[in-house]
Parts: sequence; structure tokens; C-alpha cells
Amino acid sequence: HLKYNIKASSNLNGFTPNNINDNYADTAWIENGKNDGIGETLTFDFNEITFAPVYEKKYKSIEIKEIKILNGLCKDEETWEKYNRVKKIKILHNKQVKYHVNLHDSKNWQIVKLLVPIKITPGDEIKIIIEDVYPEIRNARITNTAISEILLIGGPTGPTVENKYIATYLLTE
Repeated sequence: HLKYNIKASSNLNGFTPNNINDNYADTAWIENGKNDGIGETLTFDFNEITFAPVYEKKYKSIEIKEIKILNGLCKDEETWEKYNRVKKIKILHNKQVKYHVNLHDSKNWQIVKLLVPIKITPGDEIKIIIEDVYPEIRNARITNTAISEILLIGGPTGPTVENKYIATYLLTE
């Protein structure tokens, strides 16, 4: 399993960015910024330590080919409707914009297939910026935006890479 450090620009108490990869739909990262979550960020930092399993297989980089997102706090219907959900994100690799992605207002997994995979080497970062949100629909007057899960899917790349890719269930330290 590849590891990374994850940071958020803000979070509501108890709803840290570590919740986005804990494999539980009833937990989430919930931002605590202004502007309904627009402009808030999640940053995935890849350092030398995170690449130990990749190095053991004699590769020097990985490719991220898909990003799976579980939008909103998916604990139950009432909770999901209570918080904003992400409508549009911007994906950056090392501060360069790679993709703008529109998400559905859905509790189902959404798979973002990257037309050009993102090649990751030690020291790289992927940043996801919220550009727009679907507002809460229960008149709860809660303006925080939630994401239950994000998985970066890909595998090792290089001259000896096989044509099959493994899931990189990225874990925090």
C-alpha cells in the first residue's frame, strides 16, 4: 500500500482529511472555511518514505489513472442532504492545473478517468480544489461541504511495468 500525507485547508472539528480514505461512507472530511467550501483544498503529498513499496518493485514512479469520489457525508439520506456536496473540482499536479471535473449530486461512487495519467515521483503533490458546490437541501442552514471518500487509483510505471495496474489505497501515517 502506498502512503501519503494529506492536508486540508480547513476542517470541521472531528471531520479531518484522514476520513476520506478510511473506507467508511459514514465518515467524511468536512471543510470549515468561508464561501460554502468554494476554494477549500485537499493536498496529497508523496514523499520518499511513501515510495518504499514502489522502490522494492524496482520502479521509480507511479501513475494515477483514476480518482474515485464518494461525494457528501454518505452516512444516511438525511445526513447527506444536510451538508453541501462538491459540484466541480480542479485537480493540480505540482501546482499545474491538469483537470476540471464536474461531479454529480449523488451518493454513489463517481469514477474520474484521467485521459492522461498523472505520473507521481517522490516529492510530488496532487491538490484538489473545490470550485463549486451543491447546496444543502434540508434548510439546515449548514454551509459546510463534505466528501466521504477519495481513492487515487493507479500503479507503478516505468520500462518494466506490466499492463495490469494495482489499486493504490493510499494510507496516512
